[in-house]
Amino acid sequence: MSHHDPALSIEVLPDGRARRAARTRRVIATAAAPLFLDRGFDGTSVTAVADRAGVGVQTVYYHFPTKAALLVGALDQAVDGMDRRTGHRPLSLLAWAQGARAEPDLNRRLFLHVRGCADLLAAGAELTQLLRAQAQGDPELTSICAAEDDRRRELHRALIDSLGPALSQVTTPEQATDVLHLVLGPESWQALVLRAGWTRLAWARWAQRTVVAELLGGGGPDLG
Repeated sequence: MSHHDPALSIEVLPDGRARRAARTRRVIATAAAPLFLDRGFDGTSVTAVADRAGVGVQTVYYHFPTKAALLVGALDQAVDGMDRRTGHRPLSLLAWAQGARAEPDLNRRLFLHVRGCADLLAAGAELTQLLRAQAQGDPELTSICAAEDDRRRELHRALIDSLGPALSQVTTPEQATDVLHLVLGPESWQALVLRAGWTRLAWARWAQRTVVAELLGGGGPDLG
C-alpha cells in the first residue's frame, strides 16, 4: 500500500536539470525527516522514504548514496532549507538573525535571537540527536557534526559582536559566545524539552532570562 504524500509531489518545471535535481533532493529529504523521527535511524528504510516521496528507490540512492547521507539531508532541509552540496550560507545571514541584530532595543534583540534559535531547535534538535548517535565511530559524520556546531557558534558570535560596549564588563566576547552556544544549543533543548517535558515557551523564557543576565548584567552578585 502506498503512503505517498501528495504534498511532497515533484513539479517538473522547465527550469533546468540542476533545479529539478535540487527539487528532487528537497522532496526526498523532506519525506525522510518524519520517518527518521517516528521510526529511528535503524527503523527507517530507503524503500519507505521513496514511497513517501513518490520516487523510485534508485532515485533516492542516486541523490543520497547512504542512509547516513539521507539523514544529513533531512537535517539540512529541516534547519534552513539549504543543501550542503551547493554550499551552506552562514546561519547569521538568515533573515531572522539579521533582523535580530538590527533591533535597537537590546532586550528585544536577545529575545529575537532566542526565538529564532528556538525555531531552529524545534525543527532540527531531534534529527541532530540522531545524527550525533550515528556519528560514533564514523569520521565523516563526526566532521559533519563539528561543522554544524561551528555554524551555530558563528551565529551566536555575530549576535555578541552586535552588542558592542553593551556587553557585560564581567565577561569577554568569547565567553559570552560560549554562554549562548550552551544555553541556546541542542543539549539544553534535548535535556529540558525532549527529556524533561518543558514546553517550547518555558524553554524560551528560561533562555531569555539566562542570556539577559549573563550578557547584559543584572544577574546577581559576582561570586568570583
